[in-house]
Amino acid sequence: SPETAQLYEIGAKYSILHDRMGLTASLFRLDKGNALNADPVTGTLEGSSDKQRNQGLELSVGGVILPGWNIS
Repeated sequence: SPETAQLYEIGAKYSILHDRMGLTASLFRLDKGNALNADPVTGTLEGSSDKQRNQGLELSVGGVILPGWNIS
């Protein structure tokens, strides 16, 4: 049967320093069914597993802190 996937994500953005800098944060979860596993060395498919889950947190900052100084 084909590989299936469900992705859940929630996030937020916030501006500071008079909109010169932006902050973002997101939580995510990816659930896969009938996922194929690849060998990391050769890249060949080794078979199918029942379920896989990836989840995490992503944080970022970007903007201008001083004239000529950008961060990301």
